Amino acid sequence: MRLVVFMVDALDVRDVKRLNLSNLMGARYGTYPAVVSPTHGKPFTPYAWATIISGSEPRNAGLDSWWSWGRVLDKVRTLPIIKKIPGKRKILEKLGVRPKLATIRGRGTTIFDDIHDSVALFIPSYSEPLWIRDSYIEASKRGLRAYIEQVWRIHGFRRRCILNALKLCRRWRLFAAWVDVVDMIGHACIAKHRIHYDLALKAVDGLAREMKEVLRSQGIEFAFAVVSDHGMEPQPDGTGDHSSLGFWSIEPNIPWYRPSRATDFRYLWRRIVEEL
Repeated sequence: MRLVVFMVDALDVRDVKRLNLSNLMGARYGTYPAVVSPTHGKPFTPYAWATIISGSEPRNAGLDSWWSWGRVLDKVRTLPIIKKIPGKRKILEKLGVRPKLATIRGRGTTIFDDIHDSVALFIPSYSEPLWIRDSYIEASKRGLRAYIEQVWRIHGFRRRCILNALKLCRRWRLFAAWVDVVDMIGHACIAKHRIHYDLALKAVDGLAREMKEVLRSQGIEFAFAVVSDHGMEPQPDGTGDHSSLGFWSIEPNIPWYRPSRATDFRYLWRRIVEEL
């Protein structure tokens, strides 16, 4: 059976139930303890997704940031005496040192090594374009409105890429794609501008529906797994931060698909593709 893994950053089970997001619920859904970055002391996106796709925590893999300047500099930047110094990136860039995506590639194997006929779109620590991260930073400097507009532009770009890839790519057994609109909007205004946050959740639910429609129109038999790296918790100032539970769902109902921790997904996804 072919498997689609829809990776939704910061999708929280409370919001899935509150808004009855049926396309994300699947036939069965639940939660698991989000993996905690040893550097940040809380769930952190690149570290969490590297854990999910590799099946093990990437200790000492330099995934404490979206960006990497090489193993030596990455280690130096996270030292307690250095970590709190602002403007480290600007200093490095003035010295001619340009960052790359902090990646699990070359440091460990992943589900995409297990299943060679794979498509992996926008996945943190694996295939996320760094220009997207930089565009968020630049937009945020122009204020909240500019930031939200850029988040929606990027989501539109991701949506088009995902749907086009599903329509055009034929030889795949595993199709994985990641979106971050819920996380990016949630951080900025989960409580103080709740309408934007709920629109993001509904947009992701709508994208899940569109993905399934494309697959069914092609007569493809598939399983559809949804997973998040953590949820989103409102903060006193109206913003949001990462919560301690990740979300999962599966369609159709596969009885043995019961992830209890982040490291379970690689095995479960491989089993779906190889055994069903």
